[in-house]
Amino acid sequence: MAGPGRIQPRLDCLASNPRLTSYCLDTGYRVFGHKADKPQQGGTTMNFAFLEKSVRYGARDIRQPVGRTAQTRPACE
Repeated sequence: MAGPGRIQPRLDCLASNPRLTSYCLDTGYRVFGHKADKPQQGGTTMNFAFLEKSVRYGARDIRQPVGRTAQTRPACE
């Protein structure tokens, strides 16, 4: 849930989880970035997709530019 003053909730999603990524895209999130080989505890690495969506207030969308272009259903690999 977005906190006070926040208009774009963001999620980190494992890129190796296409079911979760698909669910997020179907519920209005969009991919705005990726992080490959992020170090994890124990010395392993993982790949992440970063997602966000606009929050609706009444009948209008409140959007804040994030400086990245929107993508349509990109592969999270």
